[in-house]
Amino acid sequence: MDAQHLKGPVEFASEWVKEQLIGKLLRFGSREVQDFLRGSGGTPAIADFRQKLWERYVHEALCGGGKFACRDLQDAKQLHCELQPCSNRVGLGDLEDVRTQLPSGIYGFGKNQGFPAVDAVVQPDKLFQITVPNEHCIDVRGLASAVQAMQASESQAASVAGSVKRYVLKVEL
Repeated sequence: MDAQHLKGPVEFASEWVKEQLIGKLLRFGSREVQDFLRGSGGTPAIADFRQKLWERYVHEALCGGGKFACRDLQDAKQLHCELQPCSNRVGLGDLEDVRTQLPSGIYGFGKNQGFPAVDAVVQPDKLFQITVPNEHCIDVRGLASAVQAMQASESQAASVAGSVKRYVLKVEL
């Protein structure tokens, strides 16, 4: 259906249906997902679906590891960050799950919107926040809680939140 024929937002019968469609698109391959994301950019009727697809695409890319162009937010220096592929992924309900259900090298992602400050965690030292807008505030308290939930001593966790290195990683379309 052409975008000009959409009169309002596309609504799915359930979140499950939306997730199934996203999963199917991701199984087609990255080229098809990239084409869809590029081609649907100016279509407000599917903006919510597009955002969810983008988030899942980014989770897949980060979990798969590789080299990413990135920029240090403190000094704007351009560099490359290399992430090791994760052997598995697990959905996390809250920060306690980071402590109890997330061993090193496993990609943990927030299963719900209320997961504090971050969208994904890789033990022992990586936190990811996936955003589309150019500016997105960082929930400092939530970030401190997320850092404390990771495999670090209490003294390390207390000092990390204030000195955390923040980068923008570019996931290519």
